[in-house]
Amino acid sequence: SVTQDSKLVDGYVELARLAARQSDWQGLLRSTQYLVQAQPDVAEFWFWNAVASFNLGDINTAESGITRALRLDSAHRVPQMEYLYALVLAHAQKYSAAADHVTTYLKLAPPGAIDAGEAQKRLIEFQGLASTVGTR
Repeated sequence: SVTQDSKLVDGYVELARLAARQSDWQGLLRSTQYLVQAQPDVAEFWFWNAVASFNLGDINTAESGITRALRLDSAHRVPQMEYLYALVLAHAQKYSAAADHVTTYLKLAPPGAIDAGEAQKRLIEFQGLASTVGTR
């Protein structure tokens, strides 16, 4: 039915955007679960699904979603994917890889990105943790 009624997909996109703006992670998850099934080749839908999963504490699902999103977004149209993947990697204590993805995010992010300052702080944190873990 989705292929026959694109307006249905558009409605779910709007619900997802609203849920994301309101930090309604359950609402975002519900909307994006539909969207990734309806249009599994859209990287942004996987990204938002991973954002919801991460914020709900489902790190495994977040990792699965963000890795799929990154594969689909080979042109790096959504730089925040790199940052989210860094957070997922840091949760798994893969600090060196997390630092690499934050660095990539900072290179791709538009000038004046809202979360660039926070990402820079995380980069320093992950680099420090990577060197500490590496010396054990």
